[in-house]
Amino acid sequence: MNAMLEAFEVLKQEIVQEVLSEVRKELAIERKPSQMSDKAIGVKEACEIMGMSRNPFMAIVKAGKIPYHMAGTHFRFDQRDIEYYKAKMKVKKKVKGLSA
Repeated sequence: MNAMLEAFEVLKQEIVQEVLSEVRKELAIERKPSQMSDKAIGVKEACEIMGMSRNPFMAIVKAGKIPYHMAGTHFRFDQRDIEYYKAKMKVKKKVKGLSA
């Protein structure tokens, strides 16, 4: 019985390592921050896409994790950058869950 549990754990670790390897390959092909598209979005729209409130979102922006530009005193984002960051965080969360 003990040998069976050990074999299961080894198999589980091999699967996790294989998945992590594939995810790392995908994340290594990161997009460069895009040039601003014709339609930039504001903080409110970006927060809606991310599904979070303003303060946590702005902490991510100020940490330099999402590219932006300023239009006067207003932050502007390319919607593709917001969607890319959201997808990237979703993948990282899934990977973290697999390796636990």
